[in-house]
Amino acid sequence: MRHMEKVWPQLKMEETPNGARRVFWRGKFIVETRPLAETKSWPQRSSKALMITTGPSIKNEDLSNLGNSFVVGVNGAIAIQADYPVKFDAYFIIDASFIRNRLSLFERGINNNTPCFLSYNCISQICEINPDLLKSKEIYLVEAVNKRFNQPSLPPDKLYEWARSQESFITSPEYSSTNEKVGFSFDPEVGVYDGATVAFWALQVLLYAGFPAVGILGMDLGNTGPVIRFYETQEGSLRSKLDKNYLTTIEPSFRLAAIAFEKKGREVYNLSSVSRLPHDIIRKMNLVDFINLDQSFASKMTRQ
Repeated sequence: MRHMEKVWPQLKMEETPNGARRVFWRGKFIVETRPLAETKSWPQRSSKALMITTGPSIKNEDLSNLGNSFVVGVNGAIAIQADYPVKFDAYFIIDASFIRNRLSLFERGINNNTPCFLSYNCISQICEINPDLLKSKEIYLVEAVNKRFNQPSLPPDKLYEWARSQESFITSPEYSSTNEKVGFSFDPEVGVYDGATVAFWALQVLLYAGFPAVGILGMDLGNTGPVIRFYETQEGSLRSKLDKNYLTTIEPSFRLAAIAFEKKGREVYNLSSVSRLPHDIIRKMNLVDFINLDQSFASKMTRQ
C-alpha cells in the first residue's frame, strides 16, 4: 500500500453503484467524479480525437483551425491559448508535481469547466491547496493498474502473471514482467498502464471511448533540444524524465499501443514530424492531413 502514503488519511473516496467516486477531504465531501463509461458518448461529437501535448514543435503548428476534432489537452498544453483560441473538450493531468508547480495552468482549465481527468494524487494535491477548485466540476478519476486507491499493489512479476490472464490488457514478455509501467489497458475502469507519460494514460482512455482515429500532436519526446515543453524557457523548465524512461518504458509502451489500436480496428497517428518515436511504431501524419481525414473513412470506422 506504499502508493497511498501521500494521500492517506486526508483523502477518502467511496465508490457509487455507477462507478463514480464520492471524494472526501479531511472528512468533508468535495465532489463526485463522473463514471468513465460516459466517455463512450464522445465519438458521437467527432470521429477524430486530437491530443495536444507539450513538445516544442507545437510552436511550429497553426492551430487556428482544428476542424471538428475532439480536442484533448495534457499538462501544460492549455498554455497554447496564449496564441490560439483552442477550446479543449477534455484535459488530463496525472502528476501531482504539475499541480504544485504549474497551478495557474491547471486553474485555467478547471475554471473553464473543462472535463478533467485526474489521478488521486492530483486530487489530493488540489485539495491541499484549495478543495473549492474541484467543487461542482466535471472530474474523472484515472488510476494506474497497479496503484489503485485503497488496493494493494503487486510485484511486477505477479502483476504480469495476472495481466496475461485478463482480456483487458496487452503486455510485453520482454518488458512487462519486470516493469509494471509497460502494458496497455482496454478498460480504464480497471486501470491504465503508466507508460511514463501522461499522453499514454490519455491514449488508453481515448481508445476505450471508441474514437475511430486519434492523433497526438507535440509528442516530440525530448527530440528537440534542451527545452522539453513549448511553454517553458531553458532557465524556467521543470525536470523531465523522458531520456531516462524512453527506451525502458515509453517506446515499448507505444509499441503495445499500436497493437491495441490494430486489434480494435482503430487508427492512431503521431503528428510530430520531429518525434523520437519512429514511424514504424506509430505512423506519422501532419496536422492538416489529420484534420482533413476522409469523412467516409471515419463513417466506416464508426460503424465497426
